[in-house]
Amino acid sequence: MTQTQPTQPDFINFLNQKSYPVHWYIRAFTIKDGDKKQTFNMGYCTYGKGVAFLDSANGIECLVVHDVIVLENKCEDGKWCLNISCPANKAEIYRLKRYQIESAAELKRFYSKLSKWTKLLKIDEDKHELYNVTKFPKEGLKITIGSDKTCQPLKQ
Repeated sequence: MTQTQPTQPDFINFLNQKSYPVHWYIRAFTIKDGDKKQTFNMGYCTYGKGVAFLDSANGIECLVVHDVIVLENKCEDGKWCLNISCPANKAEIYRLKRYQIESAAELKRFYSKLSKWTKLLKIDEDKHELYNVTKFPKEGLKITIGSDKTCQPLKQ
């Protein structure tokens, strides 16, 4: 007769999980594509130390996503996280279609651009607190999409 290992009750896992704040930057950047213009809020995850979420400036994600829960290097929100440099990222491409991301290669290119834009915003990674929000006046970084679909930050 083989003996099975007992599983831990759910409350033990609950006690072991850790919460990491998501710092939202309101109106972080505006993308202009021809006549269309859209402004985005940007969610910076303090666990993965990078931009994990985007939300349209009139969306409610920034009001709902305050933190990420991590247990044994697995993140509850890893399946729709944009931060591919995070060890807990488990991005599922079909969940990222709202960003017009259709493949892992496109996610990699998108994250590369997002990382550059984040650096241009001069975000201080050491100054993130729980439920903290930074508002940019009117619009933060302005980005235009050219006819060749390349994204270029406009000089402020």
